[in-house]
Amino acid sequence: MMGRRWGVAWGSVGGVAVGALALAGCGQQVPAQAAPAPGVLCSNDFQACVMPVLSGQIRRQDGATVSCMDSTCHLAGGNGGRFTLSATDANADMQVVKTLADFGNPHSSPVLMKPAEEVTHGGGRVLSGRGDSCYLAIFNWISNQVDPTLGDASPSCGQCTPVANTFTSCGF
Repeated sequence: MMGRRWGVAWGSVGGVAVGALALAGCGQQVPAQAAPAPGVLCSNDFQACVMPVLSGQIRRQDGATVSCMDSTCHLAGGNGGRFTLSATDANADMQVVKTLADFGNPHSSPVLMKPAEEVTHGGGRVLSGRGDSCYLAIFNWISNQVDPTLGDASPSCGQCTPVANTFTSCGF
């Protein structure tokens, strides 16, 4: 009885096709599909969804209203630690923010961890956590790596959700 079941299963067209495919692939490497190069992100999405967060007014946990681009923070001439934003050159600002991104694990990006104060941030806790609209705007931009040959022409560009009002949608 067992032999007959094997005969029926392997004698069927589907079984033969599966068996032939399995044997044909033995010992051969299957080329992997090209993955997006790490760190290739949509500059249009940066301008539409990330720059408004960096330049917007957000209520910090202590009640103060701040912006990453305040003259005392990350704007050129401020005392904002690891990075400085120009406010006049969006491409340069994007390159600076990319240096603070962890493309393998976006939640570990300093540009997210510091304002959410998952690690110490000299400017205090600005974002309420991973569910904060401003946090998600930056997280989604970092997570959406694109084909380097397409760049901003990639179909996945333009998928970000801008924060309409950082003061009412982000922070505390």
